Amino acid sequence: RKIFTISETVSKRLKEYNHYDSTPLFPPPFFAEKIHPGRYNDRVVYIGRMEPNKRPDLLLHALRYAKKAKVSIIGKGRSEDTERLMRLIDQCGIDDRCEILGYLPEEELLKRLSDCRALFYAPFDEDYGYATIEAFLARKPVITCDDSGEVVTFIQKTGSGFISDTHPRNIASNLMKVYEMSDKELEDKSDQGYQWAKDITW
Repeated sequence: RKIFTISETVSKRLKEYNHYDSTPLFPPPFFAEKIHPGRYNDRVVYIGRMEPNKRPDLLLHALRYAKKAKVSIIGKGRSEDTERLMRLIDQCGIDDRCEILGYLPEEELLKRLSDCRALFYAPFDEDYGYATIEAFLARKPVITCDDSGEVVTFIQKTGSGFISDTHPRNIASNLMKVYEMSDKELEDKSDQGYQWAKDITW
C-alpha cells in the first residue's frame, strides 16, 4: 500500500511525526484550465482568506516601505479580519495604494490574477497553496516568506518568485523588484513556474 500526500511539506511532517514514507501528489487548481497569462499592470495582489495565519498583514506593513507599490486584497474574511486589515491600512497611511476587494466573482477574480504584476502569498507553514500554482499559470512571480511551507518549496523548485524573512523592509525590497523589472523580465522570471504548473494534472 502506498501513501500519497498533497505536498512535500505534508510528506515531511508525516515522516517526522508518524515515521511513514509518502509520495506528494500535487492537486491542480479548480480554475486551472481557465487561467491565462495577461498583461502586467501596476498591482500586486493577495488572493486568499484574511485570517491572521494567512498573513495579508505582512503585505500591508511592507507597503509602507515600497512607495511605488499598489496592492489589491482579494478573498473572503470574517468581519473582524476585514476590520483589522482596514485599521492597519489606515494606521500605515496606505489607503491611497491599497484596496480590499473582498470576494469576487470567478470571471473578475481570474481577470485580476491574469493582469496583476505579481502575487504576494506568505501564509505560515502552508500545506500546499493553490494561489501559488494559480499565479504561475498566469505567468506571475510570487513573493513569499521563508517560513511559508510549500510555497517556498515551489519557488525554490522553479525560481519563479522572491523569498525573504518576515521583516517589512525585506518584503518591501522584493515588492520593489517587480516594479523595477520590465514586462519581459517578469515573464522570463515566471516561465519555469508556468512550465512546471501546467503539468500539474490528475
